[in-house]
Amino acid sequence: MAGLPMEWAYRLQGNSGIRIHGGCHSKIQVLKEYQFALCYENCSFEDYITEKIIDCFVAGVIPIYNGAPNVSHRIPARAFLSADDLSLDQLRCKMNAMDEVESRSIIQYGREYLNSEHGKLHSYEGFAEAVLNVATSC
Repeated sequence: MAGLPMEWAYRLQGNSGIRIHGGCHSKIQVLKEYQFALCYENCSFEDYITEKIIDCFVAGVIPIYNGAPNVSHRIPARAFLSADDLSLDQLRCKMNAMDEVESRSIIQYGREYLNSEHGKLHSYEGFAEAVLNVATSC
């Protein structure tokens, strides 16, 4: 609720049972406390893939992704659970039935993606290098 006017924050707290504990200083540190994270994009368009799923790979959690219909053309499908392909009941059952080996495997695929040529573009260094390549080729 950081960033909300205090009047709104107190109204939300009273209506929903939400407790205000202060801001989040590191999204990655918060994500690391969980096995799964919801990664729902703000809209669903081809190639619209934001930091949400990448942050999960960095944190070492399993993304539950909903967004770009062609996400598996960019990021290997075995690196995340697709909320588009499973009903809520199927997703819940999949999460509850997942053993440690399968869980580690999905996380490893995400890390391998980050170390791939395309995955490195999401790092600060990779992005800076891509920008420099474009700038110097003009």
